[in-house]
Amino acid sequence: MRFRIGDIVEAQISFIAIPLKNRQYKMLVVLRAITLIDSKPLTVGNFLSDIVNVVEKVKHRMRRLHECRAEGRRYKRSV
Repeated sequence: MRFRIGDIVEAQISFIAIPLKNRQYKMLVVLRAITLIDSKPLTVGNFLSDIVNVVEKVKHRMRRLHECRAEGRRYKRSV
């Protein structure tokens, strides 16, 4: 799979602080996951509808996440 300019993705990252000498730390950013949400080529004509569709997908995922947390179970995502 190739990611191209214009693709809409969701990225999960972590920050890690590594101790160095003299009480200094080096911060690293680690890419944990990247998920392709929408890969249709964006054109001026369908740009707004594509954005609305993606927002609806994200809202649905957030609703599922909150429902799972309210029920006390873990939310597993397919990445």
